[in-house]
Amino acid sequence: MRNFYRSISMVLFFVAFIFNAKAQTTLNATGSGNTYSLINSVLAPGYNAVEAPDQATGTHPAFGQHIAQVFDATLNKNVFEFYSHLAEDNDISTGSTDRQRVEIKTYDQSPANLIGTVGETITYKWRFKLPTGFQPSTNFTHIHQIKPVNGDDADPLFTLTPRKGTPNKLELLYVATSAGATTTLQTINLSTIENVWVEATEIITVGATVGTGKYSFRLKRVSDNAVLMAYNNAAIATIRTDNSYIRPKWGIYRNVLIPADLRDEAIRFSDFSIAEGAAVLAPITYYWVGGTAVTSFTANSNWNTQLDGTGAARSASAPDDVLIIDGSNIGGTIATTGTVTTTVSSTASAQLKMINNTTVVMQRVAGGGGTGSLTLNGDGTADNDFVITSGSSLTMNSPIADGSINIAMLTNVTGLVGGTFTMSNTGAHRITSQTTNGLVFENGSTFNAAGIPTTAAYPFGNGSQGLQFGVAFQSGANLIFTGNRSPMAGTSTFQSCNMAAGSNFYIRSNYTSTTGSVSNLKTYGNIFVENNASFTCDGPFYKIDNLTI
Repeated sequence: MRNFYRSISMVLFFVAFIFNAKAQTTLNATGSGNTYSLINSVLAPGYNAVEAPDQATGTHPAFGQHIAQVFDATLNKNVFEFYSHLAEDNDISTGSTDRQRVEIKTYDQSPANLIGTVGETITYKWRFKLPTGFQPSTNFTHIHQIKPVNGDDADPLFTLTPRKGTPNKLELLYVATSAGATTTLQTINLSTIENVWVEATEIITVGATVGTGKYSFRLKRVSDNAVLMAYNNAAIATIRTDNSYIRPKWGIYRNVLIPADLRDEAIRFSDFSIAEGAAVLAPITYYWVGGTAVTSFTANSNWNTQLDGTGAARSASAPDDVLIIDGSNIGGTIATTGTVTTTVSSTASAQLKMINNTTVVMQRVAGGGGTGSLTLNGDGTADNDFVITSGSSLTMNSPIADGSINIAMLTNVTGLVGGTFTMSNTGAHRITSQTTNGLVFENGSTFNAAGIPTTAAYPFGNGSQGLQFGVAFQSGANLIFTGNRSPMAGTSTFQSCNMAAGSNFYIRSNYTSTTGSVSNLKTYGNIFVENNASFTCDGPFYKIDNLTI
């Protein structure tokens, strides 16, 4: 950080590159040109896109331009540095001395593709780095704003705001109307981004109602792409009804009513980008941090982008999220191991994985009734989307009075079970696959068909719910029947499980054809009738490797 009070005895040169491809505009500093002139040439050609104290007569002119170029060793290139001086600076826009502003912006003199009007989708992207020990105001220190223009435009719609506290926080804020309350959409500890380059991506579909507006925000660490903050809302107003358009601002805009809390500051920015159209964001991976107490599977606070809980909590459920329950730590910042017991209501994600010797029990809320559906959409790659690794286990366990749990693997979604999967109690639990051999039980894995539902409900669904041979048991995989409903489903014309040679089917409870078809025209590896079970065939087997009674 340079000395804030030295006079500039040299001319600073900058180059800002602009290129338009699919209406994209970018801005970077490279070491030549007048700072303000070149920023203006990008964000408002022929006009002024900079708001800085030195632009007002008599307001800290000795320092010179409050945006400079410095070479950043981490990014290995020139970047912009924004300066705010506690004793000397004010807000050039209002003349107020209770606040300070050094910002760049787009506005009504900017090209049309740099402001957002109703119906458009705009993607903003930039990088920034706060210095170690950055001191924000208790009131506000905005480093990014989405401002509405005309009509109700007193308050910004969205802001990225460091906030003084114990500890200091970084907040993503939303104000639906200037007369309304401020909503905190996401918050993380500010220390996680101090002296670290982070990259923000903000995608806004401009709409004045919750039915037309969409907003998503992601903050990731540049060094390893770890997601630190994430928010997604497909039903949120992103412009007020009487506004003409929305526009972005970046820099330092802070309240200085309590100067003892503050100091001279400098923030580095780089790689500004504004593009019409939505960016394609990679799915976000969330880890279970809800601990061992009985708690909701869908509660956002129970998921975090970092295993140790230092990242972002899950926002509105997104169908491309990757959900991981990692047995090495299920408590986040309070390192915890043990059994995850979670209540399930309906939600969707791309993937669900249980790894590192985790033990998970899924159940419905007591007395709730109905069905909680976990829909898996897949991530479009060869990676398995439903996973229980060796040493891990999942149990779906609720009585019918509480309700049932369904896991629905959609077309082209795949799963791999190396551990233990159990369905028990009287609920009509099931997992269904819409892909041939989509759910694979590998050598050494076990499926316990221990459920005793009172209705004709089958562990892998029937012909109208799952797919013929949607589930595959490889050689050495075990299917244990201790319940009362056939894992093959209800009729001789449908076989949900593809039992490979060398797979094992253990019949350990009494079976009759009234609870589904097990034998008629079915193919198996090895069959064991044991544990004093009484087994009555519902028809001739097609093929068996070995039958042991």
